[in-house]
Amino acid sequence: MKKIFTLLFTLAATLSASAQLQFVDKDGNAIADGKFVSVSTIEDDGFSGKKIDSGLFVKNTGSAAVYTNAVYNVQTTPPGGFQICYPQNCIEPTYEAGEGETVIGALDAGSLISIQSELLLSDNAPYGETAVDIQLKIYNHNTITGKDEFKENGPKVTVVFVYTESAGINSLNNNCPSIAVRHNLSGQRVNDKYKGITVKNGKKFLNK
Repeated sequence: MKKIFTLLFTLAATLSASAQLQFVDKDGNAIADGKFVSVSTIEDDGFSGKKIDSGLFVKNTGSAAVYTNAVYNVQTTPPGGFQICYPQNCIEPTYEAGEGETVIGALDAGSLISIQSELLLSDNAPYGETAVDIQLKIYNHNTITGKDEFKENGPKVTVVFVYTESAGINSLNNNCPSIAVRHNLSGQRVNDKYKGITVKNGKKFLNK
């Protein structure tokens, strides 16, 4: 009986941990695990350039912080630079097919953050498309050693970025909430979960 109880408790803990993280869109609608999302709307990137944003967010629906990161696979050579910021720091844009991962960080209980997965387009970027698999991973965090041990996979989506001559251009005067662009003192792009001094709109902020 004790073994059965222990097994059920372990199973419940595993299910609850994996279910804590959820992909959602900008309207808060849940995105099913394994779903394909196609995006093609061109937006201003805040630096006189263009981008196609996935519009994806991650929500921690649990009552405890989760240590997590994202593993991505750019399936084909993209027509621009792929970048993702999750859960805290941004990767350098990649212009080639291949795999990579973001730095592990904590996602607070109940929090909702944009993963800022986007395709950065130059003026001479060729038309084309690329699919990017984004797999969230969950870790056990040792508060004594500070080390993270892989626990399990979280949800996964595949984003298809489509850049064509007929791709729509998103007006700068729309009603969609804009994502503030932040950088650290080294000039690297970061999101609002970054700890330390950041620069936004020419002003410095200290995030503790």
